[in-house]
Amino acid sequence: MAIDVFVSYHSDSSRAIADRVVQEMERSGVICWYAPRNVQEKYVLDIMDAIQGCSIFVVLLNKEASESEFVLDEIAEAKQSKKKIIVLQLTDEQFSKESSLYLKRHHWVKVGKSLDEAIGELVDRALLNLGREKENKDQTQGGTDTKSEYITLTFCGQIHRVKAESIQLENGDVYVGETVDGKPGGKGRYTWVDGNVYEGQMVDGKCHGKGRLSYANGDIYEGDHTNGAVQGRGKYRFANGNVHEGNFGQGKIQGIGKFYFSDGNTCEGVFIDGNLNGKGKFTWANGDIYEGSFSRGKIQGQGKFFYANGNFCEGAFEDGKLNGIGKFTWVNGDVYEGDFVQGKPVTS
Repeated sequence: MAIDVFVSYHSDSSRAIADRVVQEMERSGVICWYAPRNVQEKYVLDIMDAIQGCSIFVVLLNKEASESEFVLDEIAEAKQSKKKIIVLQLTDEQFSKESSLYLKRHHWVKVGKSLDEAIGELVDRALLNLGREKENKDQTQGGTDTKSEYITLTFCGQIHRVKAESIQLENGDVYVGETVDGKPGGKGRYTWVDGNVYEGQMVDGKCHGKGRLSYANGDIYEGDHTNGAVQGRGKYRFANGNVHEGNFGQGKIQGIGKFYFSDGNTCEGVFIDGNLNGKGKFTWANGDIYEGSFSRGKIQGQGKFFYANGNFCEGAFEDGKLNGIGKFTWVNGDVYEGDFVQGKPVTS
């Protein structure tokens, strides 16, 4: 689906305002793209594609944004792509000369005493440029006030625009999206009181099908859900930069998959409760490779170790080291075959 508005902002200082801007835009049927919500795979490429594919580029401008190389790069890309640019001026601070030069010829909306009024003006300006009218107008039908609300959902590489209803649950959770018989059903957004947010398919009030689950701690899971649980195939991005792709069961890493560590190491094979068990492969960022048996995530059992420098060993491993009968071959052709203890040859 085409992107109406790309929202650029300084994340540390303006994230809450960006969230409000996007919420009001999408209530009016405007499809928005902003990070990190809509990032799928490669951060920089996703941003470039989104800017090139949007109709309007909105920048939330304060001193921090004007000095941010990332925001300035996004503005430069929008100008190069000849996008309509609208500036939401958040403060009266002195902005960087570079941002002022980029933006001085474009339309500015200034936040005065009321942020809500400024955001409303921004939405009206966007709708005007898109050639639309607000789609969330109150309407009266047969003496009953109704409100049509549209939201934009992003999950599994797709952007979905949904006409939504809002449901406030007794436990404090909030659902906005399609409904069936008064329950969440179809596509929607479910927000828990603890801050976790799900966007995706719902069946009978539960997360079921394809969806994106964003945890309050920064973790993100995207993939299959079954009866409210993370189950099936998907990708889990940890807040610390680690990533797992593969199968999941009851919210845990289960079955065949591959784990990418933030330091460049990877491991792949069969996982049980989040740990490699059975046959697998571990590749270090320095080029070392182990192939063989694992137990509870540890190198345990028969296997082969290929060193980046050309050395090679094979045999019985315990806690990641040769222990028992094994063979070590050096790159110069020397070979030792016999007993090992804690990775060291036993010599008489």
